Amino acid sequence: MTVRGFDHLVESAKLFVACTPYPSTDLYSWHGRYEHGGSGSARRSKRRDHDDAVKRLQFIKHAQELGFSLKEIKELLSLRVRRGSSCADVRKKAETKIADVDEKIRHLQEIRAALVELTNTCSGRGPIDSCTILQSLNKASL
Repeated sequence: MTVRGFDHLVESAKLFVACTPYPSTDLYSWHGRYEHGGSGSARRSKRRDHDDAVKRLQFIKHAQELGFSLKEIKELLSLRVRRGSSCADVRKKAETKIADVDEKIRHLQEIRAALVELTNTCSGRGPIDSCTILQSLNKASL
């Protein structure tokens, strides 16, 4: 796993802990309580907590795959429990994300067009000091 991937995992875990309704946000103390047995009803309750945690992590992962940031995911999770929230609130968040994606696509298309134009000016032959792509990039950086 790359360092960036690990950082992203740590941020996901922080979000998970921030949105988890366990009595303590101290994972070590919660883990200790979870590991100890207990009565049948306590075990069932712990199993439900575990299942809820797995579902919450799956939700976070799916939302990340759709491009939602951890901040946006936290907002979505809070809408699920906020009194007065509606499907319209979630739809508004999704529509905002669609607009963000459309803007990114537009920007990427501009970058692609500029790269195609640069590539078309280069024959791919000759010494490096006559490379039109490097010359264009050099001019752009001044």
